[in-house]
Amino acid sequence: MNTLGEGFFGEPGYGKTSLSELRMVDRAGERAIPCVMLDIERNLRLPGALEIRDVQPSEIIGPVWDDGAHVIYSPPRDPKAIEWFFEIVAVGGNVCLHLDEAHNFAKGEGASPALLHLCRIRRPQGLDLYFTSTQPQDLHATIWSVITTVFAFRTNSAFALDRLKRERSLSDAQIQAIKRLEKFQYIEC
Repeated sequence: MNTLGEGFFGEPGYGKTSLSELRMVDRAGERAIPCVMLDIERNLRLPGALEIRDVQPSEIIGPVWDDGAHVIYSPPRDPKAIEWFFEIVAVGGNVCLHLDEAHNFAKGEGASPALLHLCRIRRPQGLDLYFTSTQPQDLHATIWSVITTVFAFRTNSAFALDRLKRERSLSDAQIQAIKRLEKFQYIEC
């Protein structure tokens, strides 16, 4: 199965989450599958999506895999709930999964083991993955290995720019262009 892994990186307020949501919903429509948005910061809104917040991850099973609903899920503030969420998604499969502010649970050696497993099995499970982050330099190598397309929004973080340059083989001119991007502008690489 041809699955997607896309990364959207840049400063807050420049449009990375909006673009990732649009691309995810379009892809879900093409594949006739539901979307699940993991919203640990509790600030996402998607018209028509069911908001399920502060309950155990098992509460999303019916709406997503039985009813085919798009869901915004905010787990209880417990690392075990996030691990269980990723395990449920891995078993359920066939969804577009949006991981907003991915650095919160995919950071280097502290990355969620269940998320890393999910990345490794995404193709046979039919999972399209969408990662947004202000801190791409912190993402685990396994996350980077599944990102086939990057949408770079404005950032002046030397750490973020260095990681983008290394992961996507960007030129110095492209790095300088990223620093000058306006709101809702991006470079696809």
